[in-house]
Amino acid sequence: MFNRVNSVFEDFMSEDILELGRLVEGAFTRERVLHFNRVACFMLNKNGLSQSMEVYNFFSNLNIPEFTREAFYQARMKFNPLVFKKVNDNYLERFYKTAPVERFKGYIVLGIDGCVADLPNHRLLKGEYGGIIGTDTDIIKTKAQTSGVYDCLNHMMIDFQIAPYKTSEKELSKYNMKNALKHFKKEEQLLIFDRGYPSFELFHYLISNNIKFIARVKNNQYKKEKKKIKSNNGIMNIELNISRLNHIKDEKTKKNLLKMGDLELRLIKIPKKDEEIHLITNFSLKEANYEEITELYRKRWEIEKSFEVLKNKLYLENISGYTKIAIEQDFYSQILTYNMVQDIKNYTDNILREKQRHKRIQEKAQKTLKKKKNNHNKKVNTNYLIGLFRKNILQIFKEKDYKIALTIFKEMIEKSLKIYIYEVPERKFKKIKRRVSPKNKTNIRRNS
Repeated sequence: MFNRVNSVFEDFMSEDILELGRLVEGAFTRERVLHFNRVACFMLNKNGLSQSMEVYNFFSNLNIPEFTREAFYQARMKFNPLVFKKVNDNYLERFYKTAPVERFKGYIVLGIDGCVADLPNHRLLKGEYGGIIGTDTDIIKTKAQTSGVYDCLNHMMIDFQIAPYKTSEKELSKYNMKNALKHFKKEEQLLIFDRGYPSFELFHYLISNNIKFIARVKNNQYKKEKKKIKSNNGIMNIELNISRLNHIKDEKTKKNLLKMGDLELRLIKIPKKDEEIHLITNFSLKEANYEEITELYRKRWEIEKSFEVLKNKLYLENISGYTKIAIEQDFYSQILTYNMVQDIKNYTDNILREKQRHKRIQEKAQKTLKKKKNNHNKKVNTNYLIGLFRKNILQIFKEKDYKIALTIFKEMIEKSLKIYIYEVPERKFKKIKRRVSPKNKTNIRRNS
């Protein structure tokens, strides 16, 4: 566990990453206060504070000579944000090789979804990303479109994309799926999509590449075929004719679909108070039953929860610069931070579960097991863990002695285990109206 976290700092000091990280030839060659791995660690440890406070805390915690925010700005403009993507890929590779990985019948369960990110209303960002246009055709709210592919069982963000506001989620999902192939074979992936993603092109790609999927479709889609299915679980044949495929621009895909004649897919209906949920999948009746399919679809909610953590606990939208480079540095660095924190959380949650299991076995043997108010599984408080991570990660980074660094890490783990919450299944909350105005109107950041 510690070796995976520590490997991030080892990557920052490697020649390959340094070479990738130079946007300017000759950058980060001389020994300066803000050398390459310090700039990387500075962005990795973003606390959502004002830039001056971030700078002060950084040099104070590392006990290095002072530097100004202007000096950091000059250094970051030479730093390639794709470094964080590469280091994240390395981290994921180590995670899936060395950590206990949860699967569904051999499949990695991947959810794909997108969300809109609020950006500061700065002229450079308006030109780069666009946003919501007001009555006078001027952009009044700067926004960007993001999309991620997420391991719903192991809680790792596999790939994350940021693009101009008007970019479609479908378009970004193609990059997500392509980058997921770096880590998983096609035949071991199970992709879960919400409404808005299903299309004949998507089905053709997934089926031809032997990738399993579960997708929610709109209730008014494939009405003719759905009427023939009387139960909540059945096989339907979707007719592929020229009128349905006429919108497809890629002639090769269109030709292949017409040649197929129809798509044999399974329809799952989930009764709800408001409206019935319709899912389609290429899992056969033997491969997964009705209850398994519905439970897998519910797991897609994990990617929504990851966006909430990124935005509200890792301050993803609290931007520290007004250029495209700064935006990408802030976003990609926090994706790496998220995966490191979540890896630690997986580890600590497992420790808590094991402790609870042993305690219950002991109580049962002694016949002292009672119904408790909170008999649910414990899990580490994410907010507290992120705070501990930020407090300790710089100490681990600066410590050259492996044993001392390991001790700091173990102490952090022990502290995190003391603050936990109870995992309540099927929790329901009243739906809150969506916020109209952006959360970070003028990019106000905390000062402490």
